[in-house]
Amino acid sequence: MTFDLLAEMLRCRCLYNSFSASAASFLSPTVVPSASSLPRLQQHASEPPSSPASRVNGRAAGSRVFILGRRKEEEVETSEALRALRAYSMATKPETVEVNIKVDMTLKKDKVRDPFKGPVVLPHTFGQETIILFVIESSYHEAALKAGADIVGAEEIFNELEEETLNFDICLTTPSMLDGFKPLQRKLKSKMPNIRRGTVVGEDSIPEAVRQFKTRKEFRSDKVGNILVPVGKLDFPDEDIIENITSLLRGVLSHHGNVPKSSFIRKVLLTSTYGPAFPVTTKQFL
Repeated sequence: MTFDLLAEMLRCRCLYNSFSASAASFLSPTVVPSASSLPRLQQHASEPPSSPASRVNGRAAGSRVFILGRRKEEEVETSEALRALRAYSMATKPETVEVNIKVDMTLKKDKVRDPFKGPVVLPHTFGQETIILFVIESSYHEAALKAGADIVGAEEIFNELEEETLNFDICLTTPSMLDGFKPLQRKLKSKMPNIRRGTVVGEDSIPEAVRQFKTRKEFRSDKVGNILVPVGKLDFPDEDIIENITSLLRGVLSHHGNVPKSSFIRKVLLTSTYGPAFPVTTKQFL
């Protein structure tokens, strides 16, 4: 290795150390919220965990490492958790607020239920809109478009569905048009209109059906009972996010089965795209 190369490496190393120190001093006040802005959460974060007899002040004797797993998580109000998430956020665009729900998957004493899913209509919409195709008699085309349907047509739509030239998320139709879909069942798959799914609607329900499917989200649990659903953006008012969470929890509670409603939802965590997760109390929702 030549002397010039070694000198260049040492110079780069010095520049790196200098940059790291400057970045740390610049970022540290921004990343960590002040105690005055988040008094309760700051107090919770700084409190040492309760300790068993073999521990001293929540830590092993002679150790400076706290055993955080020993302390039970304390729930906070939703508005308080949102204030903390906004303080932690450094993104240039509003982050998505997500709710992580933990439910009891017990079906019987020695048996657990299968994962479940269901729709929920959120009062306050966000993100990419659902594209709705409405196949309906021509006399109802104006009503469907006025209600918010994106693509409207009658029998001529079937040829386009056969050729797979239409881009849509939900397909709605009326009972009188349902027979025309039978040859398309394999192509449409999960988008096939179905009475049980609510995608076959009466002519008098056109506005309500379009509104519901425009604002509808789907939740699904995994095998151990975790449900993760986006419920808004960080720049939403607290009231809008709380109303969306309320609608979501009511939809999840409809699947409680044999488990009492009071114990079906075990935990609710509120988080954001890049933020931490805060356990929130559910008493304001249920």
